[in-house]
Amino acid sequence: MICKVKVISTGSKGNAVLLNDEILIDCGVPFRELEPYCKGLRLVLLTHVHGDHFNPETIKRLHFLRPALRWCVPPWLMEPMGRIGVDRRVTDEAMQRHDLFYLLSESTSAYVWYDPIPHDVPNCAWHIQFADGEKSDGFDSIFYATDCASLNGVSALAYDLYLIEANYGEEEIQERMKRKLEAGEFSYESRAMESHLSREQARAWLLQNAAIGKSRVLYLHQHQSEEAAYDTLGTSLQQPAPAP
Repeated sequence: MICKVKVISTGSKGNAVLLNDEILIDCGVPFRELEPYCKGLRLVLLTHVHGDHFNPETIKRLHFLRPALRWCVPPWLMEPMGRIGVDRRVTDEAMQRHDLFYLLSESTSAYVWYDPIPHDVPNCAWHIQFADGEKSDGFDSIFYATDCASLNGVSALAYDLYLIEANYGEEEIQERMKRKLEAGEFSYESRAMESHLSREQARAWLLQNAAIGKSRVLYLHQHQSEEAAYDTLGTSLQQPAPAP
């Protein structure tokens, strides 16, 4: 079965990734960006409450149009989901490292589970395992993690595809902070270092988890265009390209 992996949006402007036109990870974009895929969705996975990952108006609109669509969220998002009116009967509370099984269609099923990851609000990484040899763009197992200070303690060994943040280069961000400090300017970079994964951190973690020559990597949340980030999809594990 040939399926698709589509990055609808990534970065501070909004985050939404589509697997096989059926699983949406994060819902942090205006509804108009999701509308072409709305009818085919079977499952939505959410990570944390920041607006570029959790857009309340988009979630409400999607729930109104697709009231039977299932949502799988970590415990800290159960209350926000209820507050914006998503029916509890279609909202599954995920449990850490305990997989949930979803029959997405007659030909597609998947197991999903999460790991908590450090950010400035509760956040998680998602593991998606397609069942019975079904694949998304040839990938059985997929790992998704953005907006995290580190991936210490998280394991995802020899997955087929890693959708992982590579937000900044450590040397270049230190240089930018130094220049702004000398100029008496505000530096947002210090917050980025405390709550986002550097390219060096991403690569070090991947070298411990990915299978060289088998695993593929799509770097997300970079300070560059979606097209530039998407170029890495068809390559084996490699050093992320420097941000412009």
